[in-house]
Amino acid sequence: HRVHVKGMLLSEQAEEILPEWAFFVRCVVDAESLRPTASRESLYEDDTLAAVRDALAERLRAWIARAAASDPDLLARFLHAHHLAV
Repeated sequence: HRVHVKGMLLSEQAEEILPEWAFFVRCVVDAESLRPTASRESLYEDDTLAAVRDALAERLRAWIARAAASDPDLLARFLHAHHLAV
């Protein structure tokens, strides 16, 4: 997952940005409020990161719900590939 903080690339492998169950998702995030560690190689595990992680999880759940309602074939293909995670 690529994470930018205030437009600066922080990491191309920020595994902590998504919930553990979403291991099959890849994302790109540009956030103003995430705090990089002193080494600038990862993010502080704080309330802001938890809120971003929760918001991304909610977006994923909403996408799955929309797919179920509007495109059952897409949902079936998605579940066929990722049923163990979901």
